[in-house]
Amino acid sequence: MLNLFIFVSSFGFGHLTRTIALVRDIMEKSEKVDIHFIGPNEHCDFFIQSLKTNNKEIINRVKIKKFQTDLGLYYKKYSLEPDIKKSLTNAFEFYVKQKEEKIEELKKIVGNYSNSIIYSDISPLAFDLAEELNLFSIAASNFDWYSVFANLYVKDSESKEIQQEISKSLYESYKKSDILIRFPLSDLESFIPLGKKKILNVGFFARNKTITKDEFQRRFKIPRNYLTAYISYGMNISLNLEKLDSKLKQNPSLPVHFFTSNINDSKSDIPSIPSDETESQNWIGNCDLFIGKPGWGSLSECIINEVKMLLIPIQSNVESQILLQKTLEVGGTKILSQEEFQDMDWVNGLDNLIIPEYKDNIDKSGANTITNYILDLI
Repeated sequence: MLNLFIFVSSFGFGHLTRTIALVRDIMEKSEKVDIHFIGPNEHCDFFIQSLKTNNKEIINRVKIKKFQTDLGLYYKKYSLEPDIKKSLTNAFEFYVKQKEEKIEELKKIVGNYSNSIIYSDISPLAFDLAEELNLFSIAASNFDWYSVFANLYVKDSESKEIQQEISKSLYESYKKSDILIRFPLSDLESFIPLGKKKILNVGFFARNKTITKDEFQRRFKIPRNYLTAYISYGMNISLNLEKLDSKLKQNPSLPVHFFTSNINDSKSDIPSIPSDETESQNWIGNCDLFIGKPGWGSLSECIINEVKMLLIPIQSNVESQILLQKTLEVGGTKILSQEEFQDMDWVNGLDNLIIPEYKDNIDKSGANTITNYILDLI
């Protein structure tokens, strides 16, 4: 039996949902793998509930450990710009000052098991742990935190020194992984200098839908001639939808049905995914249009299901910039600037919006490639 220790980033839910897609595939293909999931409280709860929804019988092969695996940028509510000083202060505390202490905690969790490997998306501490326990480790992502923190624009000398300490710590951690599974929509600037590291490039993947588009439209009583649009900035940047709500009320005959996520402004009348729902891919994947920031999980779900995208750049985030640039190369995408998005005038022409078609022969075999690689390690 293989013990697969999975570390999932504590930042947002995109890393979590794409990992769930892989875990489901692994558990369906093999009975020789036990899953040990390591992530923050809310991720662990969501992970277990999601697997119960998919297959209650595999829960006996799953263990969870609640642990903050990493730290991203800090955003104030409704802000699209990170608080640089607070981001650096928090990251220095986590990645530099507390690093050794956290690795010791993790050794107590993982060290008692044999025949183990580590899969991390994309917690750097996992690779320090793997080296100390002499375990094979897999880095899997479209970016790493080194690329995010090293590319932050920092002005004052004190902050630059802190930034350098953080970047050094992250570089030292990530270079210890045995292989990088590099997701689509990334480039060499998305990671530490890779040198001669072994790299496995894979295609797109996402959780499979559990209901069809016809079932989805019937469930929500959406007329067939209506465009369905899902709008969200993800889990870590809240979105105030009062102005959109007002625009829709001014134009009640607009043939567009909107959905959003449960983390957005509760004052809005726009239907949101229920807070206890684990299968958000049914909402994104069954819509005609996705409107929001570039996030790998959402983009992949759209590309897999050929949902067109109206993407809003987040200029302060290097990962977001690379994702946007690479997604334009895939097709199915149009850019909406922050200024255009905020004024909401685009709403009235949404049903006549022209977005390019997706390119042919997009590789959508990522989950199969990754799970087969992991299972071959057995």
